[in-house]
Amino acid sequence: MNRNVGLIISAISVKIKPLITPIILIKMTRKINLELSDDLSQRLESKAQIINLSLEAMILKSLEDLATQPDDPIAALIGTLSAENNDIASRHDDYIGEAIYSRELSSEK
Repeated sequence: MNRNVGLIISAISVKIKPLITPIILIKMTRKINLELSDDLSQRLESKAQIINLSLEAMILKSLEDLATQPDDPIAALIGTLSAENNDIASRHDDYIGEAIYSRELSSEK
């Protein structure tokens, strides 16, 4: 008789569902509407076709890439500095070479 009671209890415990239901986390989304000029829309559509993505997927991927880039502390300075020469980006090696050469000349005196 004790054996039968044990089997019944085992059978009952297998059929009992847990009282706590798991919590399902829902990822929230935010919908953003963009108005694109015809020109920009056409250029983006062309790029999306080249990489075989929908326009929406390409824009979302671009935003995701942008959001995951590390912050550049120098970026805040872009466009805020002024210089005598406006071709520093393209001729920076020339200017560095000229500065080194002029220092060498002044140290020989």
